[in-house]
Amino acid sequence: MNRSSVESHLRVEVKHRCEAPKRYTWEIFSEGKTLPLKESTDQFRSWEEASWAGKKALKKLLANTP
Repeated sequence: MNRSSVESHLRVEVKHRCEAPKRYTWEIFSEGKTLPLKESTDQFRSWEEASWAGKKALKKLLANTP
């Protein structure tokens, strides 16, 4: 599977799971999978902050994909 194919099958989801003030986390999923490939160990104050961090983690994951 080439990189563009892998990239098109991955997505970042932001989850509202924690208590205030840091309520949000992110997870990276592969299409058709119910368990995440990777998830944040940090918690974030806003959806936007978690989304940005998740997208950064996805880029890093893709950079390590052959």
